[in-house]
Amino acid sequence: LYKQAYLIRNGVLQGTQVTDAQSVSTFEYQTIVLHKDGSVSAIANDGHNVVPPLPSDRDIVQIAAGLNHTAYLHNGGTVSVYGSNASGQADTGSWKDIVKITVGADFTVGLKADGTLLACGSNQNGQCNVDRYADVYDIAACDQSLILLFKDGSMKVVGDISGGLKQADSFTDVCRIRAAAACVIAEKNNGTYQMAHSILN
Repeated sequence: LYKQAYLIRNGVLQGTQVTDAQSVSTFEYQTIVLHKDGSVSAIANDGHNVVPPLPSDRDIVQIAAGLNHTAYLHNGGTVSVYGSNASGQADTGSWKDIVKITVGADFTVGLKADGTLLACGSNQNGQCNVDRYADVYDIAACDQSLILLFKDGSMKVVGDISGGLKQADSFTDVCRIRAAAACVIAEKNNGTYQMAHSILN
């Protein structure tokens, strides 16, 4: 719902005064805006008046908003996290060579240039058990699940696999993934889509 409210066209963020938006990432409380100059700003979502602390850096290339924390990927491959560290989700200070980030409700994951992963935060459902994976091409996250897309187009759900989420493990020939809450959408190389989601949500 929030993502639909903040559409970007030629840098203009619908419904705001922002004219240089590169991307947005949103969760329940706020929407984080990445500007074309590498800086960030925040917009409180409807019904919430909390705007989180933000980095002052101008070298940010990707943003990922979680429930109470937001991760920022910097141009040099490092990751900073602002917000709650109640589950250790901000313990990214030693991370290097990161090319993509994703966050769940209370965990953070980084994809390294060599296709391996780093993770920190809540591991209640095993979503941070990533040491054994290699050749990862893309990552996304649900609230309590990590979604992996491998270079061969196959997928793996790590963490909560309740309901129908486990079905995503059988998806093949995938080129891009997106996830939120308890839903995964996979775009296949032939232009079609597959979805897996928890029936509880």
